[in-house]
Amino acid sequence: MNSSELAIGIDLGTSTSILSVLRDGKPFAIPDPQTKTPIVPSVVGLNRRGELEAGQAALNAVTDPTRLIREAKRAMGTSTTFQLGQHTLRAEEVAALVLRKMAAVGESYLGVPVRKAVITVPAYFGDLERRATLRAAELAGIGAIRLISEPVAAAAAFGLDNHSFEGTVLVFDMGGGTLDVTLLEMIEGVLEVKASHGDKHLGGKDIDEILMNHALAEFRREHPGAEPSQAAMERLKRAAESAKKMLSESEVADIVVENFAAHEGDVAELCVTVERRQFESLIRPLIDRAIQTVDQTLDKAGASKGDIDRLLLVGGATYIPAIREAVVRHIGKPALSGVDPDLAVSQGAAISAGLALGTLDSTREQTVAIVDSNTHGIGVRVLHIEEYDAYPTYDELIAPNTPIPYFTKRMYSLLRPDQTELEMHVFQDVRNTKVLEDCVPTGVSGVITDIPPALYGEPHKVEVEFSYDQNHIVQIKATVVGVGKSTTVRLHADELSQSDEEMAQAARNIDQLWQSSPLAKTNEKLIERAQTAIREGHPKGELIEALVVELKTKISANDAEGVRATRQKLVDVLAEV
Repeated sequence: MNSSELAIGIDLGTSTSILSVLRDGKPFAIPDPQTKTPIVPSVVGLNRRGELEAGQAALNAVTDPTRLIREAKRAMGTSTTFQLGQHTLRAEEVAALVLRKMAAVGESYLGVPVRKAVITVPAYFGDLERRATLRAAELAGIGAIRLISEPVAAAAAFGLDNHSFEGTVLVFDMGGGTLDVTLLEMIEGVLEVKASHGDKHLGGKDIDEILMNHALAEFRREHPGAEPSQAAMERLKRAAESAKKMLSESEVADIVVENFAAHEGDVAELCVTVERRQFESLIRPLIDRAIQTVDQTLDKAGASKGDIDRLLLVGGATYIPAIREAVVRHIGKPALSGVDPDLAVSQGAAISAGLALGTLDSTREQTVAIVDSNTHGIGVRVLHIEEYDAYPTYDELIAPNTPIPYFTKRMYSLLRPDQTELEMHVFQDVRNTKVLEDCVPTGVSGVITDIPPALYGEPHKVEVEFSYDQNHIVQIKATVVGVGKSTTVRLHADELSQSDEEMAQAARNIDQLWQSSPLAKTNEKLIERAQTAIREGHPKGELIEALVVELKTKISANDAEGVRATRQKLVDVLAEV
């Protein structure tokens, strides 16, 4: 199959990522050839030889926590950087490495390059985080067909197999790093988003941290003055995560870390027993926050718990009995079965890709359509004049829960006839108060300079064209009427964005890191030669492309014997006249 015809969805998660593909009209989650599971840790690191490792291989091979990056998704859209050896990486660059790992997983199964995909993001991601995700895809060499909100994707996975259902679905999506709650209405296979709300810092990793802090407090009580190293804390983090999973199935779990810290001339072991009842008490404040998010979603939609017909729980944290039971009890409806909490988001993304590419026929009886909406109000800062008083205020251009894509025009005026410059700044109303002080800058801004004086003493009019696309990305054009001056208001080149030159340098860094394994270095020139042959129209171009994919797959799996065999096949084909 041509790679451009593949309907691929990638769940780019905080703790784990999954790639799915449509196969015979149904989504299938592709397993990592190294671990035989589709659930791939969103982790990258450098091993002792300075070679890049990604996914489970990074967790297995990298013992030094200073050479390991995890949970970078939480920093998307910020100026936070991470250190990986000599490389300083932004969150989107780390995400690009994770996406490259996912592309390698897909290529190993499909036999063709992964060049396009629908990529998921939390529903509560704003403009900055979504732009950062698009940059990550670009750096990874993957064309983002679109971004889709994670709970919407999960609902699409449900809808494909429940086409005849009509009613209101509440999706509670609690993953490794974020909580999203979305209310959707489904009628005749059409999923329409009514409202979304979320918490960008509420997920499985926060539960891990609570267990870590509890275990550390118990250890320090028994071993006062003992301080563990950073490497020991990394081992505690993994032990706490394992205990969390065990407590979903057992009534008790032990958190054990050998050689945890030096104490009174000896090395002390951390060993803390946690009962499920105690665990549930520890995480109760997080559960309460999650329930509050459910109520805030219903409030935004103007709905009540009685309006909900189905409850869909997705995300790894929903395996925790206390969380499942609290949500079910609060809503008063049982959770739907038949939807895999781990895989639903990536499978729904693959469905979305199939709809976008036309490989899933939107007119057939058993299919779904998606009508998305925005989560936050978005507007601009304007100066409001009232008699002799003037003060800055927020003017909303799109209200929360508006179906997207969306377009509108608005007319404003300059302040004075002799005004020569206009600045525009776009804000996001995170609290839905329509109060400027409660809004946050999106980083999107623009300026018009050298505006000529207005004739007849009346300030120039300014026409603003506002659009909000299916990726939840803002585009604004401002035009000073009658003088031919306009600007496209875009993400400003500040610490939260990258210039073209910086993007090119970031791409080079990603390539350098990805090619840092010995097997990649050995075969770099051969792959370049093969790619040149493909570009120049080699008569066996398709076979060469398939062999390049196979070779890269063997390199990713560190399969030296497989690399030698595939390398020889590729050399033989390239040698043919």
